[in-house]
Amino acid sequence: MKPHIVFVSEKWCDCRPEMGLTNSFHNLFGSLESTGLAEYSNIFFDEWNIKYGKKCDEEVLRQGLEADLVVVTPLNGIHHLPNIQTFGKIKDAGIPVVAIHFDSVSPKNLAYADSMLPQINFNVVLDSGISYSNSLHSNRYVPLWTPQDPRIFHNPNKKRDIAISHLGTTEGRPERENSLNFIGSRDIKIYSRGGQRKDNIPIEEYADILQRSLITLNWCENKDFKQLKGRIFEAMLCGACLFESENDEIKKYFIENEDYVSFKGRNSEVLACMLRGYIEDKKEVERIAKNGYKKATAYYNAENFWRTIFQKAGVNGYRHIDTDFKEAITEIALAN
Repeated sequence: MKPHIVFVSEKWCDCRPEMGLTNSFHNLFGSLESTGLAEYSNIFFDEWNIKYGKKCDEEVLRQGLEADLVVVTPLNGIHHLPNIQTFGKIKDAGIPVVAIHFDSVSPKNLAYADSMLPQINFNVVLDSGISYSNSLHSNRYVPLWTPQDPRIFHNPNKKRDIAISHLGTTEGRPERENSLNFIGSRDIKIYSRGGQRKDNIPIEEYADILQRSLITLNWCENKDFKQLKGRIFEAMLCGACLFESENDEIKKYFIENEDYVSFKGRNSEVLACMLRGYIEDKKEVERIAKNGYKKATAYYNAENFWRTIFQKAGVNGYRHIDTDFKEAITEIALAN
């Protein structure tokens, strides 16, 4: 029998129905479903609170005590979440509980992640392999990447009729907005769409843009912190050539100027010159895009993601992960 996973998470982006479904539908639920490694069920704490007018602690206990693994996606400051002690009861009963954090880099969010550790087995952080290093409990953190549903994020070899794309918000991100405006003033066309909170692009359309992009731009900053954005893996899995602002986080996974192109995030003139040069050297763009695609699909896929968590949590039947994956991580670390 396959193990059964219970997800305790939000249903809607920011727990607001008008914002559409949370990205966990393709990042977590869809990625796991695509592997066939386990069965799963969902408890949506925001929907539960709205529907029943109370937190979902009783339901979390009921399903969690029958599960092989409980996965929670905590959101700092959201009142819909069940009490953390509820997860402690499940853990004390011998059922592993894992918290997956999409945003861990700020001191506030890291302190929140630390505060959960007495009640769970370990934290998985998707945006940084550095932020938790100063934690007194750093050995109970597992740094991974944002998994993607390969049924959505893949390369169907569409015509790449978008030379350069940018997907993501510019609100509150002056380095992005200023650079995009400057590049446009140099007659370099960029197809730019806002993020989920601004543009609310359907996920299939979002993936289609990447699948049609020759180059896609990504800035790694989240206010004052740099992150390993999920867009890195979305872009590469769709076969686009990723241009990433200078970022030590990505170097743990990919080799600069082999798997992606690095640029200085606040030097718009240099970036414009780089883009013009690469557009004129399509073979080099295609070479880098191919390298990134091969590495992302071979190593940073949904199966390796979930096998890593299952192994760490001690879920029966998943005691090892692909040895090629381990060797790849070592190779990249040495190259960087």
